[in-house]
Amino acid sequence: MARPTLWLAPLLAVILIGAIRAPWSSVATVDERTYLEMSLGIRTSGLPLVDNGPVDRFAPLQARWNLYRHDRLWGTMSPGLAYLAAGLVDDDGIRAVVRLNIALLALLAVAIYATGSALTGDRDIGIASAYVGLLSIPVWTSSFGLLPYSLAITGFAWSLYCGARAQETGKRHWAAAAGLLAGLATTCQLLIFPLLCGLA
Repeated sequence: MARPTLWLAPLLAVILIGAIRAPWSSVATVDERTYLEMSLGIRTSGLPLVDNGPVDRFAPLQARWNLYRHDRLWGTMSPGLAYLAAGLVDDDGIRAVVRLNIALLALLAVAIYATGSALTGDRDIGIASAYVGLLSIPVWTSSFGLLPYSLAITGFAWSLYCGARAQETGKRHWAAAAGLLAGLATTCQLLIFPLLCGLA
């Protein structure tokens, strides 16, 4: 039991130190700007509204599922992160969301370790899985901005673990947790939904 904890501890320490020291405090991409606008829209109106230009003159901006109100749109992106970020941006601006995104990678590492260990019965494979999963470039780079991927991937990973536990034990509370976490992941990134079809 001590050996897996010992090997996983350095990875978790690096992640949490990175989260505390993260210097980023501004948006760099159009998607980040949209999530910031959605968060600010939630703070002012309760809805993730964005100002992507004069909607009446540029009808293509309004997708069928958009909510159009007072020349503003409900963003086409999933609003899960925006609702969470709406409360965080008051604390330390965008930096608070970036720090949360990086800290979530520690929870992701634990989820990957737990899933790998549970599915194979080998804790060493669980540790290797956590390192491989967390050291991949897309996981890190997507956490360095006002983007939903850390929250979505972490929710998906824990959903997968709970689904595996439900399958193993037959207990409904694991299945319910898998469903709730899957829902959380999907509210942050709709592309998670096709991945979750395997859990059905």
